[in-house]
Amino acid sequence: MEGLFLKRYHTASCNRNYLSLLSVSGEDWSVCENDEPIMLPFARNSIIDGSSCGGLMYFDNFRGRIIICNPTTKTFEPLDPPKFPRPPIMIIFCGSGFGYDPISDDYKVVRHYYHSYFSCIKNSGRDPKHVVEVFSLKHGFWKEIQGPVVDDDDGRCLVSTTCMTGIYVDGVCYWTSCICVISFDCTDERFSSFDLPMKKNQDGDFLHYLIKVNGVLGVFRYERPPPFGPEYVEFSTTFELLVREESSWVPWCNVDLSNAVRRPLLLFNEGQFLFLEKQVSEHIYQLVVYDFKANKLEELDVYDYPEMMTIMPHVETRFRLRFPKPMDGSYSKDEEKEENNDRILEWRRKRGMRIRRIKRKTKIMMKIRPKWWIMLKNYVKREIRADSMHDD
Repeated sequence: MEGLFLKRYHTASCNRNYLSLLSVSGEDWSVCENDEPIMLPFARNSIIDGSSCGGLMYFDNFRGRIIICNPTTKTFEPLDPPKFPRPPIMIIFCGSGFGYDPISDDYKVVRHYYHSYFSCIKNSGRDPKHVVEVFSLKHGFWKEIQGPVVDDDDGRCLVSTTCMTGIYVDGVCYWTSCICVISFDCTDERFSSFDLPMKKNQDGDFLHYLIKVNGVLGVFRYERPPPFGPEYVEFSTTFELLVREESSWVPWCNVDLSNAVRRPLLLFNEGQFLFLEKQVSEHIYQLVVYDFKANKLEELDVYDYPEMMTIMPHVETRFRLRFPKPMDGSYSKDEEKEENNDRILEWRRKRGMRIRRIKRKTKIMMKIRPKWWIMLKNYVKREIRADSMHDD
């Protein structure tokens, strides 16, 4: 039986990542109060994103913590991050996805990012290297494959630039970049791309959100919402839905909504229900559902931080993971220590970049105005001393 799971970051009652089951009673949607929420095994304040494929769900916190879970059996399997040798350079994450290969009967995880050399003086002039890592759930190991194109002839980046998981449709994972859609075939493990449905002279004013529509790929195209500020007023947004048919985008429907609806989430029940996010305040968003048949927008009693909610369709399955663990929200002290170490290493990396930037400015100022040397030297010492005291 197909259902819906809602992933939330945390609320006033639960400062953790967790899953809740969405149910419908007649024409009213609500969160099941009888079922206890499924706690995800991530540390507190860990921001994660997820997607679903069949009866399994995939979650990634984009810092090396990856799990695959089965909500039916309430078990999960943590995936060890790949341990390929990497040079000490900047890594820019592009996206991740989870899909199913019907030929080999295997679930696969794909993560792609690129190494940037532009910030390294010793490696200046070298092109960025796009890295793609694929994990086979059936065989239990990571491997590297050839990545997609990083830049086109005009110098525009073709890889997705947002830290989010892709959408899975019929054996293919999809991501969006600023100008096109990138696809990854889970069977032959190859990348390809095709254009987004853009309009001339209006590309910068519109956003694109990929969505699954009756088993095919679709995209919501809508105008960029205004920022939330002291002069905030409710606005009206037109969501234009197009589907991919025979290598072209075909219009499917248009939805005119108001009341500060900002982002589409999911189409459910053969396109009858559309879930969206509504902005309630500067830091709180609310879940709403639009019924196409009744032409009615219903506000649900579900709240979360901006763009943190994820709705995933789910089909009950008894698929057994290789190394299942109970999904009770607990995690070992070693895992907690590892996540804390990741945060410390990230802070130290940014601290080192700040110190190098300050030293470069100091050398430049020494050549331009030598009399400022003592002042700048003392400033550098104070900055380094302040960072060291904060580190302790």
